[in-house]
Amino acid sequence: MDLRPENQRDAMSAQTTLAAAFASSYQHELDALDRGARTALGITVTPLMHRTTDLIWNVIALASTVWFVAAGVEPIYALSFGALLIAGEKALETYLIGIGIAEKEAFESGE
Repeated sequence: MDLRPENQRDAMSAQTTLAAAFASSYQHELDALDRGARTALGITVTPLMHRTTDLIWNVIALASTVWFVAAGVEPIYALSFGALLIAGEKALETYLIGIGIAEKEAFESGE
């Protein structure tokens, strides 16, 4: 591992860039969710509500996975279904962009 100062700066710069991209993506999602909730329900969405809803969804997905395994479904199918529920559209979007089928701009513009 190379611990020279210039390499440490590069690593810190990459982490800062990644954190900024994540924050921007999170804020974009929160803004879109807030617009949709105001239009459909007449309420505003705070970051705490967004995180709480996301955590509740993940718990429901895990509970359904456990229920499927207990009901006799092959564990690999149940776990795949649970991962699909938790990862959701973001995983599909990342996969499609990664293999070159879709462009990132298409997802950002809502097409």
